[in-house]
Amino acid sequence: MNVEGTAWYLFADPVLCPSVVYGYVGDSEGPTVISETDFSSQAVKVRASIDFGYGAIDHIGAVKNPGAPAS
Repeated sequence: MNVEGTAWYLFADPVLCPSVVYGYVGDSEGPTVISETDFSSQAVKVRASIDFGYGAIDHIGAVKNPGAPAS
């Protein structure tokens, strides 16, 4: 990932003016890990997943500064 340009963002204290919310979906409070062992080969398969979501709820607590113009 390359950072280009000079633009930057400023967010208010989320307690005072929340702009973004996030959390786990459903009853999940972290990653779900499932493992399976193959009896004949003694191989172990492991799968991990996480149900996590986020979203913008208000623009009042955030501002974007375009930065210096390109020369």
